Amino acid sequence: MTRDTGSKVTALRELGATPPIGHRAPPHNYEAEQALLGAIIENSALLDRVRGAVRAEDFAEPIHGRIFAAIEDRARAGHAPDLVTLKNFFETDGSLAEIGGAEYLSRLVGSVVTIINVPDYARTIRELADRRRLSAACQNTIERISSADSHDDPVQNIAADLSRDCDHISASGARAQSGRDVRIQIVEDFKRERACYNTGLAGLDVAMAGGLYAGRAYGIAGRKKDGKTCLAGTISYNLNLAGVPHLYVCCEMSAAEIEHRNIGRALGFNALAFLNERTRNDPVFQGRVAQYAVSAPSNVLYEDRPGIAFTDLRACVEGAATRHGIRGFVVDQLQLITGWQRVQNRAEFLDEVSQWIATVCRKRDIWALVLAQINQDETKPNVRGGEGMRLAFDQVYALRSDQGTPPRAWLEMWDTRYTHWRNIGSEAAPALLMNTKAGPFFEETSGVSAEQLKMKGVN
Repeated sequence: MTRDTGSKVTALRELGATPPIGHRAPPHNYEAEQALLGAIIENSALLDRVRGAVRAEDFAEPIHGRIFAAIEDRARAGHAPDLVTLKNFFETDGSLAEIGGAEYLSRLVGSVVTIINVPDYARTIRELADRRRLSAACQNTIERISSADSHDDPVQNIAADLSRDCDHISASGARAQSGRDVRIQIVEDFKRERACYNTGLAGLDVAMAGGLYAGRAYGIAGRKKDGKTCLAGTISYNLNLAGVPHLYVCCEMSAAEIEHRNIGRALGFNALAFLNERTRNDPVFQGRVAQYAVSAPSNVLYEDRPGIAFTDLRACVEGAATRHGIRGFVVDQLQLITGWQRVQNRAEFLDEVSQWIATVCRKRDIWALVLAQINQDETKPNVRGGEGMRLAFDQVYALRSDQGTPPRAWLEMWDTRYTHWRNIGSEAAPALLMNTKAGPFFEETSGVSAEQLKMKGVN
């Protein structure tokens, strides 16, 4: 990367910029910093290629940060930030004089090997700066945990502050890109497979343009007893069989209750069998369940969290993404998340939660499927507690059911950002039928009408 780095590292060590032997240095790359500065001093036009991608405070070596700040100051004043103007600018800088003064600037220019990698140098410097900030935030959290008074500084507050610090670091890392850079990324994106996961319900997959896409958030809203959890459980079961690791956050129905339905679906009986004492005590029944328990795929990670706090939800999702490599997560349901602040009303809190879910999907390149309640007032068809989910998510559907025996259902598309408008069935021709003999779970009816279903004896 550079031809003359040894003398610089030696000089920095003499200045105390490197830690004593035996101590771990904060993440840094002095060579990348040198290469970036030298390239810009040699060719000031390169500043435009990194402007906004890196800042003076991102440099691990403070002297490098001051040099970069001086380059930006010269450029804003309408002067080319070349060796001559910077030499005059730094004549009075004592710290620069300690490592060679203007001679060091000349060495930076002389060490440049290539200018092609300038944007990569900037990204490296920024990435390492964010790692240092994250390390500092974690260290501060450790100190607070060790010395915190349980009444004055509860764990929830400490966790919330760390989460906000992490989000701030992530958000501040986002930088403007030129149109050319975006177009190049689009072309590069052709080379990698687009992550999309089928729900196992063909009509829904068509409406989603293929299924659940990484980086996108989906919402399904419905009234009480319309089958929201049944639909989410159906999709989760299908994803599990397909080998898609995902997190299921159980805010309402427990993980055991959901697995009762899954076992019933797989073995052909209704989950109510688990509540029947005669069935539960049947050795044959117990044997079948035990065999399925150890042989079934295991691609679902459950979090049994009734009334989960927002800070805990964030920790669950981030932890599952980091440690378990989940491809997405299900939240059942939005209105059961707690932890809003006194300065917020309920709608503002749910807006914040919804926006975070959409953001973490993009940041982690995972999908989210979130269930929510619909207002009971028919004249105001919206999510209970505000429009946050409809504004933040990529697609939102309203689940409708005829409350029949067994129930037939359809999905109205409320919002979409990237597909054509498409409902999945209708009241006249429901696309989904709840199978109550096994599970229960939803299966597709191929869009047959209610009258046709009656003719087939389904009532």
